[in-house]
Amino acid sequence: MMISSIDSYLAFKKTRKAKLVIYTAIASRYDDLVQHRFISRQFDYVCFSDEKIEEPGIWEVRQLDTIESDPNRSAKYYKIFPNIVFPEYDYSIWIDANIDIWGPKLENRVLEMMDSGSLISANVHFARDCAYEEGEVCIQANLDDPMIIKAEMHFLREQGFPEHFGLFEMNIIFRKHNDRRIDGLMSNWWSMICKYSKRDQISFPYVLKDSSISCEKMFHKNSRFLNDFKYLEHRIMRNGLTRDEQIASLYKRLAERIGKWIIRIAKIFFPINTLRGKAIQRLLQRSRKAHRMVGAHFFH
Repeated sequence: MMISSIDSYLAFKKTRKAKLVIYTAIASRYDDLVQHRFISRQFDYVCFSDEKIEEPGIWEVRQLDTIESDPNRSAKYYKIFPNIVFPEYDYSIWIDANIDIWGPKLENRVLEMMDSGSLISANVHFARDCAYEEGEVCIQANLDDPMIIKAEMHFLREQGFPEHFGLFEMNIIFRKHNDRRIDGLMSNWWSMICKYSKRDQISFPYVLKDSSISCEKMFHKNSRFLNDFKYLEHRIMRNGLTRDEQIASLYKRLAERIGKWIIRIAKIFFPINTLRGKAIQRLLQRSRKAHRMVGAHFFH
């Protein structure tokens, strides 16, 4: 980002009062602070960090206090409770620290949701639609204590939470955070994260279903596959495509090819439409485990 762009934004910021804040949190040097290539001039930028950041650029840096012994959960407290840390704003956008914004798509979508009265919106998951599958992926990738994740999934089943209810990748979240309904939803979400796994994507669908709130899809597909977003390696920035972007492109092509081959095989061996439909369903179910393992290896 050009220094002149940062200076221009900071000068303009002094002339207006923002209703919305874009924010992130960095604990234990997990990420570098990214200066977004596309700056939304009407929005403020805040980063919570437990260490001093020498060149914050467009970001106002605020202290990230230790809420939990686990730094990850401490950062998640700020992620989940914008109503507590930002009472001066009406709206907020949480964005993971390793995401760079390259275009106006997020700004345009957010302004649209503000005008329409939306309460919450998040990034639809790139590969899965099921909290139980997400839990299995997290276990395979060793992203949290397997026993804790299994206990959480057991609890969800006891509560009658259905498979394939839907899944969001909670790396971009829009909220009208001072609304009491959002406050309640976030409090329930935080309770699940404290009691069970820190992998918040597992518990969010459950607390969402238990509420009267509808979470809108941020975009028609995951932002990993949109040109306005660039996903960076944690603590490492590279020129050109990042490893995540290269893998995302490969993953997308692989999924398309698998789908085409399944349909071709079904047409050959099952000429009758009803049998063909059942065969496709069985083949897709058998490929789901491999699908999860690929996603676990590359995207977490």
